[in-house]
Amino acid sequence: MDKYLLKRAARPFSLIVALVVCGLGIRLSWQAGYQDIGRALAIFFAAVIAQIGVNLINDHRDIETHSLTDQAKHAIKRNLWLGVGCFVAAAGLGLWLVWLTGWQLFLLGVIGLAGGWFYTAKPIAYKHRGLGLVGVFIFTGVMMVYGAWMAMGGDWSLRVFLLSLPVSLIASLILLANEIRDYEDDKTKQIGTLSVRIGLLPARILFVILAIAPFAAVFSLYELIPRFWMVLPALILLIAPLKEFLKPEGQRQKLPPVTGRFFAGFGLLYWFAV
Repeated sequence: MDKYLLKRAARPFSLIVALVVCGLGIRLSWQAGYQDIGRALAIFFAAVIAQIGVNLINDHRDIETHSLTDQAKHAIKRNLWLGVGCFVAAAGLGLWLVWLTGWQLFLLGVIGLAGGWFYTAKPIAYKHRGLGLVGVFIFTGVMMVYGAWMAMGGDWSLRVFLLSLPVSLIASLILLANEIRDYEDDKTKQIGTLSVRIGLLPARILFVILAIAPFAAVFSLYELIPRFWMVLPALILLIAPLKEFLKPEGQRQKLPPVTGRFFAGFGLLYWFAV
Protein backbone atom coordinates (compact mmCIF):
# COMPACT_ATOMS: atom_id res chain seq x y z
CA MET A 1 0.00 0.00 0.00
CA ASP A 2 2.87 2.40 0.80
CA LYS A 3 3.84 2.29 -2.86
CA TYR A 4 0.56 4.00 -3.81
CA LEU A 5 0.66 6.80 -1.25
CA LEU A 6 0.61 10.15 -3.02
CA LYS A 7 4.01 11.25 -1.71
CA ARG A 8 5.63 8.05 -3.00
CA ALA A 9 3.57 7.66 -6.19
CA ALA A 10 4.60 11.17 -7.25
CA ARG A 11 8.26 9.99 -7.08
CA PRO A 12 9.66 13.41 -6.10
CA PHE A 13 13.28 12.30 -6.61
CA SER A 14 12.54 11.91 -10.35
CA LEU A 15 11.49 15.55 -10.74
CA ILE A 16 15.14 16.52 -10.99
CA VAL A 17 15.03 14.95 -14.46
CA ALA A 18 12.49 17.49 -15.70
CA LEU A 19 14.41 20.37 -14.13
CA VAL A 20 17.78 19.33 -15.54
CA VAL A 21 16.69 18.49 -19.08
CA CYS A 22 14.47 21.55 -19.47
CA GLY A 23 17.11 23.70 -17.82
CA LEU A 24 19.58 22.51 -20.44
CA GLY A 25 17.23 23.46 -23.27
CA ILE A 26 16.65 26.88 -21.71
CA ARG A 27 20.38 27.45 -21.17
CA LEU A 28 21.15 26.59 -24.79
CA SER A 29 18.41 28.92 -25.99
CA TRP A 30 19.65 31.70 -23.70
CA GLN A 31 23.12 31.36 -25.23
CA ALA A 32 21.56 31.64 -28.68
CA GLY A 33 19.80 34.89 -27.77
CA TYR A 34 16.30 33.55 -27.01
CA GLN A 35 15.92 35.15 -23.59
CA ASP A 36 12.48 35.35 -21.99
CA ILE A 37 12.07 34.73 -18.24
CA GLY A 38 8.30 34.27 -18.54
CA ARG A 39 8.67 31.48 -21.05
CA ALA A 40 11.42 29.87 -19.02
CA LEU A 41 9.27 29.73 -15.87
CA ALA A 42 6.31 28.35 -17.84
CA ILE A 43 8.53 25.63 -19.31
CA PHE A 44 9.81 24.61 -15.87
CA PHE A 45 6.31 24.46 -14.38
CA ALA A 46 4.88 22.54 -17.35
CA ALA A 47 7.74 20.04 -17.29
CA VAL A 48 7.52 19.36 -13.56
CA ILE A 49 3.72 19.03 -13.64
CA ALA A 50 3.88 16.69 -16.63
CA GLN A 51 6.54 14.57 -14.89
CA ILE A 52 4.35 14.30 -11.79
CA GLY A 53 1.47 13.28 -14.04
CA VAL A 54 3.50 10.49 -15.65
CA ASN A 55 4.58 9.26 -12.21
CA LEU A 56 1.03 9.26 -10.83
CA ILE A 57 -0.48 7.24 -13.69
CA ASN A 58 2.44 4.82 -13.71
CA ASP A 59 0.79 2.33 -11.34
CA HIS A 60 -2.76 2.23 -12.70
CA ARG A 61 -2.24 -1.05 -14.55
CA ASP A 62 -1.46 -2.72 -11.22
CA ILE A 63 -5.22 -2.99 -10.64
CA GLU A 64 -5.36 -5.56 -13.45
CA THR A 65 -2.12 -7.40 -12.76
CA HIS A 66 -1.88 -7.38 -8.93
CA SER A 67 -4.00 -8.70 -6.07
CA LEU A 68 -4.73 -5.47 -4.19
CA THR A 69 -6.82 -4.29 -1.27
CA ASP A 70 -9.74 -1.94 -1.88
CA GLN A 71 -7.72 0.80 -0.19
CA ALA A 72 -4.85 0.33 -2.62
CA LYS A 73 -7.20 0.31 -5.61
CA HIS A 74 -8.79 3.54 -4.40
CA ALA A 75 -5.33 5.16 -4.05
CA ILE A 76 -4.36 4.09 -7.58
CA LYS A 77 -7.58 5.47 -9.07
CA ARG A 78 -7.10 8.73 -7.15
CA ASN A 79 -3.53 9.00 -8.42
CA LEU A 80 -4.71 8.32 -11.97
CA TRP A 81 -7.17 11.22 -11.93
CA LEU A 82 -4.63 13.51 -10.29
CA GLY A 83 -2.18 12.50 -13.01
CA VAL A 84 -4.72 13.34 -15.70
CA GLY A 85 -5.23 16.70 -13.99
CA CYS A 86 -1.49 17.30 -14.14
CA PHE A 87 -1.52 16.54 -17.87
CA VAL A 88 -4.36 19.03 -18.38
CA ALA A 89 -2.49 21.74 -16.45
CA ALA A 90 0.74 21.05 -18.35
CA ALA A 91 -1.19 21.10 -21.64
CA GLY A 92 -2.64 24.51 -20.74
CA LEU A 93 0.81 25.97 -20.24
CA GLY A 94 1.98 24.16 -23.36
CA LEU A 95 -0.76 25.67 -25.49
CA TRP A 96 0.26 29.16 -24.36
CA LEU A 97 3.82 28.39 -25.40
CA VAL A 98 2.54 26.97 -28.71
CA TRP A 99 0.65 30.21 -29.31
CA LEU A 100 3.94 32.08 -28.84
CA THR A 101 6.07 29.78 -30.99
CA GLY A 102 4.17 27.68 -33.55
CA TRP A 103 2.69 24.33 -34.54
CA GLN A 104 6.00 22.46 -34.39
CA LEU A 105 5.97 22.75 -30.60
CA PHE A 106 2.36 21.54 -30.53
CA LEU A 107 3.33 18.42 -32.48
CA LEU A 108 6.24 17.80 -30.13
CA GLY A 109 3.97 18.25 -27.11
CA VAL A 110 1.34 15.82 -28.40
CA ILE A 111 3.99 13.18 -29.05
CA GLY A 112 5.47 13.76 -25.59
CA LEU A 113 2.11 13.45 -23.80
CA ALA A 114 1.35 10.27 -25.76
CA GLY A 115 4.73 8.90 -24.74
CA GLY A 116 3.96 9.59 -21.08
CA TRP A 117 0.46 8.13 -21.21
CA PHE A 118 1.34 4.94 -23.08
CA TYR A 119 4.25 4.20 -20.76
CA THR A 120 1.88 1.87 -18.91
CA ALA A 121 -1.46 2.39 -20.71
CA LYS A 122 -2.86 -0.11 -23.19
CA PRO A 123 -2.61 -0.99 -25.99
CA ILE A 124 1.09 -0.04 -26.09
CA ALA A 125 2.26 -0.13 -22.44
CA TYR A 126 5.88 -0.08 -23.56
CA LYS A 127 7.19 -0.34 -19.98
CA HIS A 128 5.77 -3.88 -19.87
CA ARG A 129 7.41 -4.69 -23.21
CA GLY A 130 10.91 -3.94 -21.92
CA LEU A 131 11.09 -0.61 -23.75
CA GLY A 132 10.91 1.73 -20.78
CA LEU A 133 14.56 2.81 -21.01
CA VAL A 134 14.19 3.64 -24.70
CA GLY A 135 11.00 5.58 -24.06
CA VAL A 136 12.52 7.60 -21.23
CA PHE A 137 15.62 8.35 -23.32
CA ILE A 138 13.42 9.74 -26.09
CA PHE A 139 10.46 11.34 -24.30
CA THR A 140 12.00 12.43 -20.99
CA GLY A 141 15.44 13.17 -22.37
CA VAL A 142 15.89 14.29 -25.97
CA MET A 143 12.36 15.56 -26.53
CA MET A 144 12.20 17.58 -23.30
CA VAL A 145 15.51 19.30 -24.03
CA TYR A 146 14.37 19.98 -27.56
CA GLY A 147 10.91 21.03 -26.41
CA ALA A 148 12.36 23.59 -23.98
CA TRP A 149 14.68 24.88 -26.71
CA MET A 150 11.80 25.30 -29.18
CA ALA A 151 9.45 26.80 -26.58
CA MET A 152 12.05 29.50 -25.96
CA GLY A 153 12.02 30.30 -29.68
CA GLY A 154 14.70 28.01 -31.08
CA ASP A 155 14.40 26.17 -34.40
CA TRP A 156 15.50 22.69 -35.50
CA SER A 157 19.13 22.20 -34.47
CA LEU A 158 21.47 19.21 -34.73
CA ARG A 159 23.67 20.79 -32.05
CA VAL A 160 20.84 20.82 -29.50
CA PHE A 161 19.99 17.20 -30.31
CA LEU A 162 23.60 16.09 -29.80
CA LEU A 163 23.97 18.05 -26.57
CA SER A 164 20.81 16.41 -25.21
CA LEU A 165 22.32 12.91 -25.40
CA PRO A 166 24.37 12.86 -22.14
CA VAL A 167 21.45 13.87 -19.89
CA SER A 168 19.07 11.58 -21.81
CA LEU A 169 21.33 8.64 -20.99
CA ILE A 170 21.14 9.44 -17.27
CA ALA A 171 17.35 9.76 -17.47
CA SER A 172 17.34 6.13 -18.64
CA LEU A 173 19.78 5.27 -15.84
CA ILE A 174 17.30 6.52 -13.23
CA LEU A 175 14.59 4.28 -14.66
CA LEU A 176 16.99 1.34 -14.66
CA ALA A 177 17.70 2.09 -10.99
CA ASN A 178 13.97 1.71 -10.33
CA GLU A 179 13.85 -1.55 -12.25
CA ILE A 180 16.80 -3.02 -10.35
CA ARG A 181 15.32 -1.97 -7.01
CA ASP A 182 11.97 -3.59 -7.89
CA TYR A 183 13.41 -6.57 -9.77
CA GLU A 184 12.20 -9.38 -7.51
CA ASP A 185 8.78 -7.82 -7.04
CA ASP A 186 8.34 -7.17 -10.77
CA LYS A 187 9.51 -10.69 -11.61
CA THR A 188 7.04 -12.23 -9.15
CA LYS A 189 4.19 -10.17 -10.61
CA GLN A 190 5.34 -10.90 -14.19
CA ILE A 191 5.88 -7.24 -15.09
CA GLY A 192 7.99 -7.34 -18.24
CA THR A 193 10.48 -4.57 -17.58
CA LEU A 194 13.79 -4.78 -19.40
CA SER A 195 15.54 -5.92 -16.20
CA VAL A 196 13.06 -8.77 -15.73
CA ARG A 197 13.42 -9.80 -19.38
CA ILE A 198 17.23 -9.87 -19.45
CA GLY A 199 17.90 -10.87 -15.83
CA LEU A 200 19.42 -9.09 -12.83
CA LEU A 201 23.11 -9.62 -13.69
CA PRO A 202 22.81 -8.21 -17.26
CA ALA A 203 20.72 -5.34 -15.82
CA ARG A 204 23.52 -4.52 -13.39
CA ILE A 205 26.08 -4.62 -16.21
CA LEU A 206 23.84 -2.29 -18.21
CA PHE A 207 23.64 0.01 -15.18
CA VAL A 208 27.42 0.37 -15.13
CA ILE A 209 27.48 1.00 -18.90
CA LEU A 210 24.77 3.66 -18.65
CA ALA A 211 26.57 5.28 -15.70
CA ILE A 212 29.77 5.67 -17.75
CA ALA A 213 28.10 6.47 -21.08
CA PRO A 214 27.23 10.14 -20.29
CA PHE A 215 30.89 10.93 -19.61
CA ALA A 216 31.92 9.17 -22.83
CA ALA A 217 29.24 11.14 -24.71
CA VAL A 218 30.51 14.44 -23.28
CA PHE A 219 34.11 13.69 -24.22
CA SER A 220 33.10 12.59 -27.73
CA LEU A 221 31.28 15.93 -28.16
CA TYR A 222 34.21 18.00 -26.91
CA GLU A 223 34.08 20.23 -29.99
CA LEU A 224 30.58 21.35 -28.97
CA ILE A 225 31.33 21.49 -25.23
CA PRO A 226 34.11 24.03 -24.59
CA ARG A 227 34.53 23.12 -20.90
CA PHE A 228 33.84 19.38 -21.16
CA TRP A 229 36.21 18.62 -18.29
CA MET A 230 33.85 20.32 -15.82
CA VAL A 231 31.64 17.20 -15.60
CA LEU A 232 34.44 15.09 -14.09
CA PRO A 233 33.59 15.91 -10.41
CA ALA A 234 30.25 14.14 -10.98
CA LEU A 235 32.21 10.87 -10.92
CA ILE A 236 32.32 11.20 -7.13
CA LEU A 237 28.50 11.09 -7.05
CA LEU A 238 28.59 7.76 -8.89
CA ILE A 239 30.10 5.98 -5.90
CA ALA A 240 26.83 5.84 -3.95
CA PRO A 241 24.68 4.39 -6.79
CA LEU A 242 27.33 1.80 -7.69
CA LYS A 243 27.55 0.66 -4.06
CA GLU A 244 23.79 0.64 -3.67
CA PHE A 245 22.93 -1.42 -6.73
CA LEU A 246 25.21 -4.26 -5.57
CA LYS A 247 23.20 -4.76 -2.38
CA PRO A 248 20.95 -7.83 -2.07
CA GLU A 249 17.18 -7.80 -2.60
CA GLY A 250 15.33 -5.70 -0.05
CA GLN A 251 18.29 -3.42 0.60
CA ARG A 252 18.29 -1.40 -2.65
CA GLN A 253 15.59 1.11 -1.69
CA LYS A 254 18.00 4.05 -1.87
CA LEU A 255 19.18 3.25 -5.40
CA PRO A 256 16.76 5.54 -7.30
CA PRO A 257 17.24 8.62 -5.06
CA VAL A 258 21.06 8.36 -4.98
CA THR A 259 21.03 7.92 -8.77
CA GLY A 260 18.85 11.02 -8.92
CA ARG A 261 21.46 12.93 -6.92
CA PHE A 262 24.10 11.82 -9.39
CA PHE A 263 21.91 13.13 -12.21
CA ALA A 264 21.41 16.44 -10.41
CA GLY A 265 25.14 16.91 -9.89
CA PHE A 266 26.04 15.88 -13.42
CA GLY A 267 23.28 18.06 -14.87
CA LEU A 268 24.34 21.20 -13.02
CA LEU A 269 27.99 20.71 -13.99
CA TYR A 270 26.93 20.03 -17.56
CA TRP A 271 25.02 23.31 -17.72
CA PHE A 272 28.26 25.15 -16.97
CA ALA A 273 30.26 22.98 -19.33
CA VAL A 274 28.22 23.69 -22.49
